[in-house]
Amino acid sequence: MRSDVIDLLKDLVAIDSVNPSLVPGGAGESEIAGYVTGWADAAGLDIQVLEATAGRPSVVGAAATTAGAKR
Repeated sequence: MRSDVIDLLKDLVAIDSVNPSLVPGGAGESEIAGYVTGWADAAGLDIQVLEATAGRPSVVGAAATTAGAKR
């Protein structure tokens, strides 16, 4: 499992996701949000993509729970 986490971290760090509000011309989060969405889907998580600011998506992933289970 540790190598999986390290590989995931390497992939995430390699994606340019500089905040365009802080650095003019920054890539923003669209590419990394797409990557996280794909990873979370492959991991079987329920996914929701939120985009309060156009072009600045956030990804929320949650493990499905059984009825009555506490999160």
